[in-house]
Amino acid sequence: MRRSAFESWYPIVFSKDIKPNKIYPFSLLGEPLVIYRDKNNKVVCLQDKCAHRSTPLSLGRINKGIIECKYHGWQFNNIGSCIKIPALKKDEKLPPKACVPCKKVIEKHNLVWVYIGEHSSNSIDTKFENQFNCANDKSTRFDFTIDLDIPYELMIENLLDPSHLPFTHHGTLSKRKKAAPISFEIKKSKEIISGVATGFEKKADKKTSFYFVPPHTVYFDVEFSNKGMRQIHYCIPLTSKKMRLNTIFYYKNMPWLKFIPFINAIQKRMSRKIVVQDIAMLTGQDNNINLGAKPWDQAINADKLALNYRRWLEQEIKFKSPWFKGFITDVS
Repeated sequence: MRRSAFESWYPIVFSKDIKPNKIYPFSLLGEPLVIYRDKNNKVVCLQDKCAHRSTPLSLGRINKGIIECKYHGWQFNNIGSCIKIPALKKDEKLPPKACVPCKKVIEKHNLVWVYIGEHSSNSIDTKFENQFNCANDKSTRFDFTIDLDIPYELMIENLLDPSHLPFTHHGTLSKRKKAAPISFEIKKSKEIISGVATGFEKKADKKTSFYFVPPHTVYFDVEFSNKGMRQIHYCIPLTSKKMRLNTIFYYKNMPWLKFIPFINAIQKRMSRKIVVQDIAMLTGQDNNINLGAKPWDQAINADKLALNYRRWLEQEIKFKSPWFKGFITDVS
């Protein structure tokens, strides 16, 4: 039996945002989790539920790299094993099943990756590694993150849809007068769905390659002269109605960008402005879907790549639901 595509590595947060002695709660596919750094500065990911009374560990604290529950002070190490219960006498044994589920976690490319599933390796998959092959000593990188109250699949479809740019992003990424016919050629492999979009503009046809890497990534390259930009977008499903967008921008052959005053703030402000333009559309779309509207109706050729993603998603969810089904209680 094949594995679900949702058994995968998820880049949850940028490494620089996880500070020592702090707990960072989040959900992934509906499962409550926490991230923090242990005494060796390594990132730990545990389920956000104390093994004692099921209170959230995220309400507690980090004490010398150990997470401590605020309710009764139970302490758990970096693999989720209980190592201290203040209410026990020294000669009393710790309950053998007093442990918290631990997720495999890796720090790479300035990202914290968490694995969901049972078949993880000790490194992120090649299909994710390949996204970083554009970087060199002449590249400039910017990171952007934002949490959004929409289903993650709507953002993935949005990112695979270049025909909305002249309208939704008029005044930022494009202009209405630049709208032109678009045709897609789709390619599929076992790991990636990709498409080459040809925009039939007045001066010359413009081609852009888009890639969807299951289960959460969209990336594409924008070329101009000997320069260009790769955008890598991680659409992380926190819950069924909330997502995190982690984006990496690689600017090719533009090392001088990093020396522009306040460039990080400028990049962040522009990125947020562009996302807000999308959210106005996607929130309205989600509201109508909740009232019974179809996510897709009357599709055209320019929609081909996003529509292929939707079909992939429906097949995967039909094969196996990726969503957290609730805590498992051992009553034995």
